[in-house]
Amino acid sequence: PPAAPPSHVPHMPDEPSPAVPPATIRVNRKRMLLTIKVALHHVSPSQIECNTSKTRIELTTTGRRRFALSRRYPNGTECDDAQTSASMQGHVLVVEMPITKLGAIPSLHATLPTSAAPFAPPAAGASAKKKKKKEAPAEAAAAKPAPLDREGLLRLLAELHEDRIRFGITPETSVEGLAEALGEEAEAASEGSEEETAEAGEEAAWVAAEARREAEAEADAL
Repeated sequence: PPAAPPSHVPHMPDEPSPAVPPATIRVNRKRMLLTIKVALHHVSPSQIECNTSKTRIELTTTGRRRFALSRRYPNGTECDDAQTSASMQGHVLVVEMPITKLGAIPSLHATLPTSAAPFAPPAAGASAKKKKKKEAPAEAAAAKPAPLDREGLLRLLAELHEDRIRFGITPETSVEGLAEALGEEAEAASEGSEEETAEAGEEAAWVAAEARREAEAEADAL
């Protein structure tokens, strides 16, 4: 006999897996109370199935919005699940139970990433170099003489005037000494040509005249 045609079986779409709802777990060490808050939007209390033990919470919901939560209490905390209380506050399920055993507080080293490099203080040589660089401008500023003010200039001129009186230096004697020195240079240059000798003499006379004029002007100023 001919084979019977295969019966048509309609394809049923797979049901989506339950979503994990947002949840927070807070350990109050002062009150010895564990508080769990689970956000369940568009879920009525009759659609919630919540089971607690001394170390974890298991929660599922039915209806159009399906949620599933399975979480252990943090850091090995244990609770008295016989005294569990649950209530809906808006769209948030609040579960509370007394703590019978507190978990260990995680150390700071455990929370830091392993790739983080330890802090290293700067080398002593580097700090010394920076200190020397900072001290160098201060030393240079201290070594630089301060500019003389009006009183300092007057004091310096008075000291020069006293030295001239003490050693008998006059404008004429200072100019004559300069002229003699320049004359000696002119005589030494006389070994050359006559033109060079004449030019040296003229230059010496001009320098002597300029020196005399400056000395006279300085004497008048004093």
